[in-house]
Amino acid sequence: MSGGGDVPAPQPLGGRRVTLGVTGSISAYKSVEAARRLEDAGAVVDVALTPSAARFIP
Repeated sequence: MSGGGDVPAPQPLGGRRVTLGVTGSISAYKSVEAARRLEDAGAVVDVALTPSAARFIP
């Protein structure tokens, strides 16, 4: 066994680029969590946000 460091989590999307399109609906607020999870999986996330979607994102 090695000397005790945490094992890094696997990144199945490591190095991938993802564009997340967000439109104006009440579910737009969920896009924040989706982007966070994609980044945690190693993806680089670009977000395309419509003006009407901006009303739903804090």
